[in-house]
Amino acid sequence: MALSYNLKIVYSSDIKESANILEIIYKHGKYYKIEKFLLIKQKRIPNNTYQQQLNIIASIPHIGEKYAERLLKNFKTIKNIINASPQELSSKAGIPYKTSIKIWRILNEEYKG
Repeated sequence: MALSYNLKIVYSSDIKESANILEIIYKHGKYYKIEKFLLIKQKRIPNNTYQQQLNIIASIPHIGEKYAERLLKNFKTIKNIINASPQELSSKAGIPYKTSIKIWRILNEEYKG
């Protein structure tokens, strides 16, 4: 629905942060006409380890929930996934080899920021 109507969703950690975001939008609106609807929703952190692990792996580019679940079932821990070779990522989780190389690079290349 957000994509269909070009809506932007902004997550906030608490009510105070939501208020700060609304204040910024209000001040911005004094100078620019705001015509879009904005929904602010507090992001909930899952309370079980399984869902947290799934969210962490699914948040890696090129991995969705389906691949994340496969990876965790086969490798058992996030640490094992991070330490896996592209060949292991591909063969054990059914991820296309070219995609597994991209994932491996994200997990293993040195940060150059």
